[in-house]
Amino acid sequence: PPPQLHAGYCREKDAYLPHRVVQAWELAQFIRHTAKAADVVLLGGDLNMHPGDVGIRLLRAWTGLQDAFTEAKRFEGCEDGCTLVPNNCFTVKSELQPFPLGVRIDYILYKSVLSVTVRCEELRTTTGTVPGMDIPYSDHEAVMATLRVQRRGQAAGATPSMAGPALAEVLSEARTEVHVGLLAARRQRYSWGRMAVLALLLLLLQALGALGALAGPAAGQPFPVLSFSLLAFLASAVLLLAAGLHLFHRIEVKMLQGTEEQMRMAARGLQE
Repeated sequence: PPPQLHAGYCREKDAYLPHRVVQAWELAQFIRHTAKAADVVLLGGDLNMHPGDVGIRLLRAWTGLQDAFTEAKRFEGCEDGCTLVPNNCFTVKSELQPFPLGVRIDYILYKSVLSVTVRCEELRTTTGTVPGMDIPYSDHEAVMATLRVQRRGQAAGATPSMAGPALAEVLSEARTEVHVGLLAARRQRYSWGRMAVLALLLLLLQALGALGALAGPAAGQPFPVLSFSLLAFLASAVLLLAAGLHLFHRIEVKMLQGTEEQMRMAARGLQE
């Protein structure tokens, strides 16, 4: 299936930018390690990144993939190759206010690896509605590319990736974004962990209070079962929710830490 990276719901305060960078890095690593024996590498899908975003620049720089839109000899479709456009009835118009023409977040990327050359002859996007209907095919315009693949007489080298200094700069920028996400995940982990501890303490205090009411000097007094049960239920719900989110953010921290370390080692390798 085509890859789909995490969506960005707010361009100004994009909380998921580090996660998309991590996904782009993992995708780039997968391509780099599995495409060595291939003739042609094709990647198409909803990457949820603008052409200038650090994630797409990292993906292209680390793998040497070429963008079919910029390499195409002929183009037909939405202006600037946009695939998320305001006149689509399925899109949220408020999210596209800063982009009157729309945004290009769906890609066809390619590169030749061994003894072939690949050229993009034509790139097209869908426009308008389904024939005979008043609705478009999807909330995104489809992207179609015509590629010419020719085998060379002798083996050729792989499509070159970005030069060392430029690649190191993109990698450093991506690592910075991952580190920002790591700090935010650590704060969330601490906050939800503290909430879980407070909820657990509340349950313990309730248990001690119940024991005191049932076995203490006031054992004969009426016990507020309803209010006690409601408070215990609330504390238990908060404990379960906080513990679950604390565990989630612990996993998130480990994932971001691992990616940051991989990028650090990759940057060190570029310097050697």
